[in-house]
Amino acid sequence: MEPLFSVIVPIYGVEKYIDKCIGSILNQTFTDYELILVDDGSLDRCPQICDEYAKTDDRIKVIHKANGGLVSARKAGCKVASGKYIVNVDGDDWIRDGYFDAIAQIAEQYEPEVICFGTIYHWGNREEEVSCQYTSKYYSREEIENEIFPVLIEAETGEYFPPSIWSKAVRRDLYRTCQDKVDDRIVIGEDVACTRQIIYWAKNMYVMNDCLYYYRQNDQSMTKSKKAFSMRSPELISHILMELASNNVQMELQVYRCVCHLFFIAALTQFNRQEHYRKIVGDIEMELEKEYIQTAIQKCYYKPLYYKGRIALFCLRHKLFYAMKLLNFTRK
Repeated sequence: MEPLFSVIVPIYGVEKYIDKCIGSILNQTFTDYELILVDDGSLDRCPQICDEYAKTDDRIKVIHKANGGLVSARKAGCKVASGKYIVNVDGDDWIRDGYFDAIAQIAEQYEPEVICFGTIYHWGNREEEVSCQYTSKYYSREEIENEIFPVLIEAETGEYFPPSIWSKAVRRDLYRTCQDKVDDRIVIGEDVACTRQIIYWAKNMYVMNDCLYYYRQNDQSMTKSKKAFSMRSPELISHILMELASNNVQMELQVYRCVCHLFFIAALTQFNRQEHYRKIVGDIEMELEKEYIQTAIQKCYYKPLYYKGRIALFCLRHKLFYAMKLLNFTRK
């Protein structure tokens, strides 16, 4: 009999945190789940730690694979998953007591294809609860199209539906179909590439404003590293999202905003490279010449009061690279 949940945990370089992550899952009172630990070629003791846990609980599956990045790790976990719903937990994060009970109650009562919930951001000495910020209720397909689609990718106000994969439980077949379309080479916006498809194709959805997931601000993990991100990622994501925007001008404009947003972040991170300023600028300029980003920059529009988006767009249009370098410094 299939478990209600398959929990996928991609793991790389999180030896310091992995016990808390796994412990928060195993210590839940709800037990109808399987735990899939995906060792993505971690060079610390994470592989051994995963194997030790597997010996203690037959619900645990361990996958050891060559390092391929977050997307490939999630795909590997999904491939062996047998649960009705897929949930994701990063290896340096953890879940709240009652996590499964809260989601299971919704799953059993409404049987939605997607369940969304809130996040607790952990900053070391402080925490902040951020709910899903949309009306807590069951959404039919018509309600998804009318209420969520206008902000699904990125609206002209800068508003967008929460993209994080860790704050969603998704029916296995829907998750697998969407995750398989995400290119393994995407290293920024991985969640955007997957969850935008999921919500777009979902027949129904339930939004709950309970905050169930602890997100740790840790710069060394797979999902939170401050390295220079590949500028190829926005282009790869644009191919996926443009399929959703077919014959929908408003959705197409949302894609352009998202692409500009992601490209701007990727461009900022290039200044983390230990290379000469001119070399970095040359690489950014080369990417800016590509047709997809030129089209996105040309057609992108934000409302006047959304100053963050307008600043980013202004920097890209006028190639204000030194300003971008300074903005990257302030991000640190």
